[in-house]
Amino acid sequence: MRKVYYIYNPKTRTYDRIYPTVRQRAISILRRLFVGMGLGAGSFIILLFIFGSPSEKELRIENARLLAQYNVLSHRLDGRKLAGYPAA
Repeated sequence: MRKVYYIYNPKTRTYDRIYPTVRQRAISILRRLFVGMGLGAGSFIILLFIFGSPSEKELRIENARLLAQYNVLSHRLDGRKLAGYPAA
């Protein structure tokens, strides 16, 4: 069954039946499709900024571990320099 729209005609003071053309229906469907895709992409990007990706979380954890190891080694090297040992 075709979707029917009604528009008011002030000259006859009645409502006239209007059937949308194929082009109007296609534009309506494409509009809904693009709005849906835009909302989906926007939601995905917002959630990615809020929660981050799993690989990004792994990289942050690895970066924190490497930074901790660097600090430990740096303190050991400082301790050797203070004790008078050669740096190598």
